[in-house]
Order: sequence, then C-alpha cells, then structure tokens
Amino acid sequence: MQLKNTKSRNLILNFLKQQDVPVTANDIFQNLIDEKITLSTIYRTLEKFTNQKIIKKEVDKNGTALFFLPQNQHCHILECKKCHNQIKLKYCPYENINKKIKHDTNFQVDEENIVIYGICNSCNKKQENN
Repeated sequence: MQLKNTKSRNLILNFLKQQDVPVTANDIFQNLIDEKITLSTIYRTLEKFTNQKIIKKEVDKNGTALFFLPQNQHCHILECKKCHNQIKLKYCPYENINKKIKHDTNFQVDEENIVIYGICNSCNKKQENN
C-alpha cells in the first residue's frame, strides 16, 4: 500500500534523514514543534513508516522506542549509562560473532541491537578520581 504524501510525513522523514543516531518520537516532536505536528501524528506516522519498512524501530533498555533510517551499511551506537553520551561506530562489532554463530550452529543472525551500553572514558575517569 502506497503512503499518501503529506507535509507532516515529509517533515518527519527529512528530520530522520538528518540524524546520525536513533531518535525517539518525543525528539522528533521537540524538534518539529514549530511545525505544529501533534505527538499523536508523529506516532501514527512512525508506525506507518515502520510497517512500510521505510524506517526501523528498536526498543532500548528502558522500553523507549528508537527510530532510524535503514542504511546500506548498518551502524551501532555506544551509549554511556551515566551521561548518555552516544558514539557512532563505523563498523559492526558483531560481524565475527555472527560468523562464528553461523559456523557453529548454522543459525543465521538477521537482527542485532543497535545500541551497546557501557561507561564512557570521561565517566570512567571521574569514577577513578572519586
């Protein structure tokens, strides 16, 4: 089913195209607040985009839905559990693990978590100094 081209959908899609990291519906709402798009419209649009495979959705450890555009080369995000700083990796840290799983079990991994949680260098240094 073809989606109707609307101003709201175009604004949301263009916002997602500009993002380096996955975003929440609330992030979109806050950034497009001047466009007078309601949060319910954003949620409905994100659901339609996800169902049409225009965007991808992942749920983080807190149960918050994150949305992002699929790219030719998928990416992973490192997120600090203390300061929530995010670092985008330019490679897949699961590549060798996925090959080993396939070799050992004949199980084909077709989905990975995009966000990897830990403690960043700055927060580690702060913790060491205390």
